Amino acid sequence: MPRARKRVLLAGIPAAAAVAVAVVLVTSGGGRPPRTTGWRQVLPSGSARIAEGPDGGSVWSVEIHNSFVSTSRRSYVYLPRYRPHVRFPAAYLLHGFPGSPFTFIRASRIAYVADHLIEARELRPLIVVMPVAGRTLHYDGEWAGPWEKFVVDDVVPWTDAHLPTIAAARGRAIGGLSAGGFGAVDIALRHLGLFSTAEAWAGYFHPLQDGPFRHAKRSELLASDPTLLAERFAPTLKRQRVRIFLAAGIQDPVDVRRAQDFSAELTRLGVDHVVVLRPGAHHESFWRRILAPGLEYTFPGPG
Repeated sequence: MPRARKRVLLAGIPAAAAVAVAVVLVTSGGGRPPRTTGWRQVLPSGSARIAEGPDGGSVWSVEIHNSFVSTSRRSYVYLPRYRPHVRFPAAYLLHGFPGSPFTFIRASRIAYVADHLIEARELRPLIVVMPVAGRTLHYDGEWAGPWEKFVVDDVVPWTDAHLPTIAAARGRAIGGLSAGGFGAVDIALRHLGLFSTAEAWAGYFHPLQDGPFRHAKRSELLASDPTLLAERFAPTLKRQRVRIFLAAGIQDPVDVRRAQDFSAELTRLGVDHVVVLRPGAHHESFWRRILAPGLEYTFPGPG
């Protein structure tokens, strides 16, 4: 199997630059006062608002403690316009490697896109959690091992404990781009009953022998192979009505082939899924184009 490319342009920026970007994002909009006071009262102390959408949505920098790896890198959450006494579904988005959640925040403009879709009733108001993996921006591995445990045992419980979520599989989706796409599908299939939807944007569906898998035995690789997991758990996937979203940029034949091959296997197994192709290749132009349809699939609005 050819090695999957994990190029993620604008995947992350140094801390000093992040502060500068945050200021630009927050202060844009003609000086309109933020409509996020309610969320400030909900979020743990130390959380910082870094971006605001056109309809009251906002992105916050948050500290989610990692029980498995010592790291000071911060994660991020998108929150819709504050609505007291409302519980929201949550989508978890995993960035590619090397990289950071700023791929979604700056390159893909998640605050603007999500606010627009919610206002247009194409997306249910939702929380989007963007955890961070890798001790530094230069980490080039997988959402596996300690990073998988971080998502399942730290990030999801933190979200349900601190935010008004629908704390059940029907209220959770997980997706990601490139290596994050592999991680999202792999984690969803290895933890059935945790997520109702899994999405891979330009992802791959066999583990690469790097990062936590660098010295993995064959049995360990097979245990994290989405293609084999889908076949093994197909009856459960159908019974639990798990949905899978696959996407690729049409200018990247490798990504298209991966998505189509995995789709063919899911079709054979009778697992609910879709394949979406958009202009672009394995870089930020495609990430921008796929964010809206990817979010819409997680928790579609009434239209």
